[in-house]
Amino acid sequence: YVLNLGEDPPFSARYSWRPGRPIDEAKLMAGAEFLVGTHDFSSFVVERSRIEEAVRTIYRITGKRFGEYYCITFVGNGFWYKMILCLMGTLEAVGAGVLAPEAVERILAERDRCAAPSTAPPHGLFLNKVFYRQEELEGFELEGVPFFR
Repeated sequence: YVLNLGEDPPFSARYSWRPGRPIDEAKLMAGAEFLVGTHDFSSFVVERSRIEEAVRTIYRITGKRFGEYYCITFVGNGFWYKMILCLMGTLEAVGAGVLAPEAVERILAERDRCAAPSTAPPHGLFLNKVFYRQEELEGFELEGVPFFR
């Protein structure tokens, strides 16, 4: 997911989210730590009634700065419809100081979509890679802003 933390040039507006408030990258990543592991992600799933079980594993979440863009990479065994957008809405609120990083753990435990903040817009979301072997998954690192490649 790509956050634009700088100016809003017209060429990147369709490919990144520029939040309307300052973001503390360290706080955002502190909140992300609570999401790593195997959890029931019901609080971050749209249309939960259509899913029998909302358990997924997130192996790691990393954040990397490329100029004015901050890219958050989620590596997991699968993601539900709009799950990353729901997670990013919460992490943006943590990064903006609206929620404490520890609030992510509480929201996750509630297993209720209403407990989490609004969903992030889709225009910052990119699918970078699908892994077929464990070795690929372990060695993956984002090398640049996805829409500049």
